[in-house]
Amino acid sequence: MVKKYIDKLVSKSAVNEPLVAYATTTTSHRSNDPLYIIESINNGISYRTYARIRDKSPFEDDMWAKFLQVSTKTMDRYAKSNSIFKPLQAEKILELSEVFAIGLEYFEDAEKFRTWLFAPNFGLGQQRPLDLLTSTYGKDLVLDVLVSAEHGVFI
Repeated sequence: MVKKYIDKLVSKSAVNEPLVAYATTTTSHRSNDPLYIIESINNGISYRTYARIRDKSPFEDDMWAKFLQVSTKTMDRYAKSNSIFKPLQAEKILELSEVFAIGLEYFEDAEKFRTWLFAPNFGLGQQRPLDLLTSTYGKDLVLDVLVSAEHGVFI
């Protein structure tokens, strides 16, 4: 399932990163292999791949720095040297890319999705979805609300 969302966020690249190859090859025999995603996470994600995901997400580097729990100076250093994000950060990047892809699919408009992320949500105890994206558990709650809405169930 994650592959479907990564496909939407990562464009073709000449980079030989396993995740990029995986994410952009729809006929890959690994297209439904979660172990390959785990391998890619464990190998880390380059800044270049992150930047392609970031560019299609509703956030700039400063918000991503908050999500990834690094400083904006660290983000600048990663950009200058095309550093590899560590596995914990790589996993967070993929988790958020899944949220963004589902949100953009549901709202069909980046600005509407961004507005939704910043507004208190009844289904999330009047918390803003944005504030919950810093943890995996919070991300799962946000995804539950999005997927429910996608199926016409509003909580």
